[in-house]
Amino acid sequence: GEYMDIVPEGLVSTTFSDLPPEEGLKWAKKMSCHSLKSFQDKLMYPGYNDVEMHYILCELDALIPPIAQEAMVSLIKESSGKEVKVHRLAAGHAATVSAPEKLAEVVKTIV
Repeated sequence: GEYMDIVPEGLVSTTFSDLPPEEGLKWAKKMSCHSLKSFQDKLMYPGYNDVEMHYILCELDALIPPIAQEAMVSLIKESSGKEVKVHRLAAGHAATVSAPEKLAEVVKTIV
């Protein structure tokens, strides 16, 4: 299948923008390929329509800026006709790496 090219040096300023560059590069080198189909193919089943929806908006995300994340949330609200609870987190795109404790606290409030 087709996969996105992973260039670790290019991910430092986007995916890991809220980490020191050398730490971001360390994590970027651990990333594996990502299927292009997840971006190109039509969504077969929008499972989010069948559950209570929450979105963790990473305010320091340089890969998907907050304004783009807010637009995605609006599209989901519009297409589902349901409310989406937005949780804001002062972290970058890879919050699991840069802010795991803060992220865990947000997840605990959801579940």
